[in-house]
Amino acid sequence: MTTDAYSFRIAWSAEDEAYVATCPEFEGVSGLGKSAEDALREARTALGLALETYASEGWVVPAPIASQEHSGQFRLRVPRSLHARLVV
Repeated sequence: MTTDAYSFRIAWSAEDEAYVATCPEFEGVSGLGKSAEDALREARTALGLALETYASEGWVVPAPIASQEHSGQFRLRVPRSLHARLVV
């Protein structure tokens, strides 16, 4: 599997004074850079190394978020009083 299948989040970190790119499917995989593009490039490299490690160790590789199916529903419990107001 290539790193292209996975998603990344990029944000500015004032603490690091750099952009940080993270991969939500792999906790701890990240990259830093002076630009968002640099951070993404570093994160893709780190993810490639993580994928190699997972393969060599025989670990289960997380599925990319984009390939996961979702029902579009979620259930939320609320107090009866709020439910009554929402129904009206």
